[in-house]
Amino acid sequence: MSQPQQVPDASQKPVKRVGKQKGSKPAATPAQTAAASDGQEQHPFERGVGSVVIRNEYYRDGYRTLQKVVMLLVVCVIMLIGAMYYVISVHQPQDRYFATTVDGRLVPMVSLSQPNLSSPALMSWVAQASTEVLTFGFHDYRRRLQESSRNFTRTGWESFTTALERSSILEMVQNNRQVVTAAPRAAPVLLWEGLENGRYSWRIEIPLIVTYQSGSQRKTDSLRVTLTVVRVPKLESPNGVGIEQWISYYG
Repeated sequence: MSQPQQVPDASQKPVKRVGKQKGSKPAATPAQTAAASDGQEQHPFERGVGSVVIRNEYYRDGYRTLQKVVMLLVVCVIMLIGAMYYVISVHQPQDRYFATTVDGRLVPMVSLSQPNLSSPALMSWVAQASTEVLTFGFHDYRRRLQESSRNFTRTGWESFTTALERSSILEMVQNNRQVVTAAPRAAPVLLWEGLENGRYSWRIEIPLIVTYQSGSQRKTDSLRVTLTVVRVPKLESPNGVGIEQWISYYG
């Protein structure tokens, strides 16, 4: 026969087992927990030292960056000084000149060693200049001669005035109150052209007929003039040429 099972009594309380599990650590006490939390907090002095170290590292990095910038600027300054020395001492720029008229128009500049007028233009200028200088009267000879002097160089004007004094034309015009006019008797003839004393020159001969008139009285002379024309700067003569020598004789 089976034994009857015992029914637990509900009035009895369960019994708890209190013990230590093998291999596990003992639970921390409240005092130990508080001590651990106090250990994690840093001391104020340590926090201040850390801030100083970080700030010093920032300044050190900034100082190194500034050194690099300064070195770069020094290199740029040295390169600029070298470039200035090259431009001033080594590379000498050439001066460029240009001529202009009174109203500001550019005028082509031709070297004095080269001709600047064509042969017909030169012959026309010689005929005009030689007749203009021998056209004056007793009342305006000073003004007309002064205006005609622009077609001569300084040496050429001295040679012309010397020839005029030797011929006594001015004295005769003043005493007889005459008016002198000149005109080409034939076309100018080119005798020679080429480079002479660094300037391009022409030697031209032109026959003139000179008329002296005072009231109803009239007298004519045949004059043969040999001119030496040279290149001059356009600042001295608008045409770029001037009479360097005047040699005249009757015939």
